[in-house]
Amino acid sequence: MEKIALTAIIAAGILARALTIWIGRPEFAGWFNHTYYYFVEVRGILQTRAMPYGDMPFLFYFYALIARILMLFGVEINPAIVISTRFVMSVIPALTAVPIYAFLRSLNENRTLSIWHWLLIFIGAFIPLSITQMPELPQKNAVGLLLFTSLIAAIYQALKSFDLKKLVLIVFLALLIMFTHLRTLVAAALFGIAITISLFFVEKDSKRFRISAFSVLFLTCSSLLTILIFDPARFDRIFVYLTSSFSNSLLGLLISGSTFAESLQFLAAIIIPVGIAYFLYRIWKAATLSSSIPDKIFWLANIIFCYLIDSPLADTDVAPRLFLFITIPSIVILGFHLKYQKRKWLSVAAVFILFLSSLVMTFAKLSELS
Repeated sequence: MEKIALTAIIAAGILARALTIWIGRPEFAGWFNHTYYYFVEVRGILQTRAMPYGDMPFLFYFYALIARILMLFGVEINPAIVISTRFVMSVIPALTAVPIYAFLRSLNENRTLSIWHWLLIFIGAFIPLSITQMPELPQKNAVGLLLFTSLIAAIYQALKSFDLKKLVLIVFLALLIMFTHLRTLVAAALFGIAITISLFFVEKDSKRFRISAFSVLFLTCSSLLTILIFDPARFDRIFVYLTSSFSNSLLGLLISGSTFAESLQFLAAIIIPVGIAYFLYRIWKAATLSSSIPDKIFWLANIIFCYLIDSPLADTDVAPRLFLFITIPSIVILGFHLKYQKRKWLSVAAVFILFLSSLVMTFAKLSELS
């Protein structure tokens, strides 16, 4: 029964994208945002076996593979690229529901998933929460979101019971992210940092903490090398951001001396995330006696990850680009609340509000198109 429900949710996500974008907006040459850049990159691979512009190669070569298969059946090169792009971007984002289901199923072993769990899975299939905003999501972001969700679900499984297969899966997903999308790679690195902090907080200087810290360091170094090889221009921009990020952070802008009104805005933007993080921490703390060690570590890591993205030290030009990835930890945190929160109505209300906001955004955007 659960497999049928999951299949129906995925099918709804695919159908929504196919109807609103593939069929409803035929004027786009592929997908909506950055569509011609992707088109040129894929055509370059098919014609010259190389991308005209430096970039992380995985998604472009995946498009080219599907386009090449279509060309074997007589489809011309340009339509083949468009069809491959639209097919992948209709299917891939909806599959984000699968790792969310896997996490919630593992979290609730021997328990029936409630309607509120299924609403979380439904939300996962429709990120970024509006079917008319979906085409505005750059294509590598959508693929990266699926890979990121799969990665953190695999990390949770490894925390519960570690074996070689789970390690191979985590390494494989990390490599795919590395060769797909820089922004997703940054999110994965931040999640690695969050897991490391959480391990130290729960287990102190344990073997798992040291392994996690080494893994984050190794991922960072190997990622920088990969970016240098495939996209040297972006490699240079990373260091530009690093050298200027503090001055452009909320804390840097607050210190640099702005108007009184702007200072109040910056101060509020710093205090509010701290308050939310502390509220979530108190809920986590209250459940520590009844939760397992893996649940404690993973739950706290997701709270830390959300705060790291909205940290006062984060560059205000970079942080908004990572907000998309907060949706998944939010779903994870709500999953823990549904299991451990004694006042169930709070968790149910939070899930319902998230779901309702999805519907409101969807229909509001659709009304603009009518």
